[in-house]
Parts: sequence; C-alpha cells; structure tokens
Amino acid sequence: MKRKLLWMLLLFSMLLFTGCEYPKLEEPEIEYHLVQENIYTLTDGTCVDLWNDEWGDTNYYRLADGTELLRERCSISPENVYVGGQESFDDLTAEAQKNVKTYYVKKGILYDIGEELEKRYSGYLTLQKQGKGYSKAFVDQSVAPAASNDKVMWFLTSVYIPVDVEANTGTDLYLCAAFDRITGDVIPSTDMFIIPKEGICDALLNKLPPGQETMRDEMKALFSLEYLVWFPDALHIIYPQGTLREDSSSIYTWKYEKLADIMQPWAIPEQEE
Repeated sequence: MKRKLLWMLLLFSMLLFTGCEYPKLEEPEIEYHLVQENIYTLTDGTCVDLWNDEWGDTNYYRLADGTELLRERCSISPENVYVGGQESFDDLTAEAQKNVKTYYVKKGILYDIGEELEKRYSGYLTLQKQGKGYSKAFVDQSVAPAASNDKVMWFLTSVYIPVDVEANTGTDLYLCAAFDRITGDVIPSTDMFIIPKEGICDALLNKLPPGQETMRDEMKALFSLEYLVWFPDALHIIYPQGTLREDSSSIYTWKYEKLADIMQPWAIPEQEE
C-alpha cells in the first residue's frame, strides 16, 4: 500500500508540471530473491519455486520458466497493524498481547496454499490451450483491530482467495474474535448476549431493518455465529460469497441501540467520534 501511494504521489506531482501531457513513467524495478526451489510439487510433477521481494512481505510462487502462478500476502498476527481512530494490539496488557498472539499463531493460515496452487495451475493450462493470457492472482490473510471498549478488544481476520482464473476474481472471508483486554482470554460470541445461544439467530433476524428481511428464511438456515463482526458503528453479519448469493458477500447490520435488550452492556464497542 505504501509503495502504491508513493507511486501515485509521484505521478500526480509530475502531472502538475506537464499540464495535460501524461508522462511515461517506468515502474520501479523490484528485486526478487529465490527462497526455495521446488517448494511444492504439483500433481503432474511440475515443480513450483518460492520467491520473495526485497521488502519480504510477499511470497511469489513461480514455475521454472518464471511464470508466476500466485502471490501470497499473509500476516496471522495483529501486531503492527493500525486502523485510524481505533485502539490496537499495542493497547493491550503484556499478558493479553501474549495470549492474543498465541491464539492467532494456533489458528494459523486459513487456506491451503497447495490447493490454491493446484487450482491456479489448472486454470493456467486451460488458458494456454485456449490461447488466452494468464493474469496474476494473490491470496491474502490479515488480522486487524475491529473495535474495542474498556473491557473487550475485537480483531477481524480477513482472507481473500482467488476463485475464477479467467475472470481473475476472488472471494472474501471475515472472522471476528473478541478478547478480554487485560488477560487476553477469548470471549465466546454467545457470552456477549443475554439470551440463550439457540435464540440469538431469531432475535437478530427479528430486528433486521426494513428492506433487509427478504432473505430471512435462508439467512436463518445458514446462520453462523462466526459470521458476526463487531465494528464501532454497528454489529454486522457477513455471509461469505456463495452462501446466500453467488455474486458477492452478503452484509446485514444492526445499530447497537437496537440490540440493548439482547446484548450485554459490556459487549458494545466504544463509538467512534
């Protein structure tokens, strides 16, 4: 992101001095380093090498001829991740930081890199046979602070996985976890409601804003507490792509004041000013 921002600023500054003429700029060269040959062997025996860039934050999976099958940006810890206007991992106690980090290390990567490489390679071969070009793709996993109050801090894991090789599209998965900000103990979603687990789904669906209740039956059938995400402005439920609709993720929201009769007072995040 920082590299992209610097590139855009450079382009803008040059436009100021050239009027309507668009300067032809060459992208800065990036140094790549071979990390490991044959890190993965595909089902047909083809080997994939692992490369890294000079910043060390992206993995590049390439065939022996240099074809890039997949890029991987993965961070499974919320350390050094900051969201404007929100508290961060740094605001937890030392004990909480240790336990939160341990939690995410145990969770690990939520996708199978071997499976993703197989899918991309299969798509690559298909496009080659059709005489079509192959577009680079990436998988991405990150953890960032989502919300907080004086008792709880919520972190959001975001995962992006490519789906359609030819269209070069992908799908997102969002998973929220709550922690006691003093001890770092995980707080189950069920503990944040004052009603039994079995009644949470119906209670939430009964409070859907006008216009959002059209898929109530399907939402109930596919409901999972894992899909609930606590943000400062509202409680969200984000159904992954293909769960309710095939084209995109489905997002529904509730303002916290509407949930006062079913949610614990301490489970409501501090509102952003």
